[in-house]
Amino acid sequence: MGNSSWLPGKRAELIEMALGWNGFLSKPAVKTMLNLQQPRLDGLSDSTQLLLSLNNMPRSSRTPAHYAEIRAAERDLVAQMSDIKMRFLFIPPLTEADFITLGLRPRDRVPTAVNAPVITAEADLTFPTIGRVELWRIRPSGNVPGDARASYGTRIYYGVLGADDGTPARITAPPVTGANLPQSVFTRKNRYCFDFPAERGKHAYFCIRYENSKGQHGPWGTILEAYVP
Repeated sequence: MGNSSWLPGKRAELIEMALGWNGFLSKPAVKTMLNLQQPRLDGLSDSTQLLLSLNNMPRSSRTPAHYAEIRAAERDLVAQMSDIKMRFLFIPPLTEADFITLGLRPRDRVPTAVNAPVITAEADLTFPTIGRVELWRIRPSGNVPGDARASYGTRIYYGVLGADDGTPARITAPPVTGANLPQSVFTRKNRYCFDFPAERGKHAYFCIRYENSKGQHGPWGTILEAYVP
């Protein structure tokens, strides 16, 4: 069987699909609309009937040679259907109803809406080298099925505690929520490493929340505190 995602997974289903194509594409109005020539339709019909006949042979009667014939007939039918699909079925005025009739998925022209996230995020802290703090295994809090990264990224808010010296990430008191942290970065990865070479010995704080492509964000996660090594 071919590896195209639009093809059925079983031989019997492929034959059923091909029979449907024969019936639909042989209609005079469809032939005219798609400018399909009769020899091409005859070839599709012959290939379909050959595979149908071979596949109907009882398994107890099949020999290795018969199996080879079945595979060859199947490859030929898939090749003909693929050629017709590429040459004729992506041209207007086929409707979505026609695509459904042919067993093909209609083209989705409506973007899938991604709502504002409602889950919270958490992460583990690691310290790969001197001056570096990494948020590792960024993930949804609790038992949430699937991978939230399929729909959302995470925005990581951060700040480093110390005297007010004009540093953009500086905070002068420990944060209560993520809203108290002055800087942020956005990522779709499940880890992010911060480099604080000039902040060794200070306390860094982080808070994560999920965010969609429109900038809509979810609830704050818990505050994470790290001692910069």
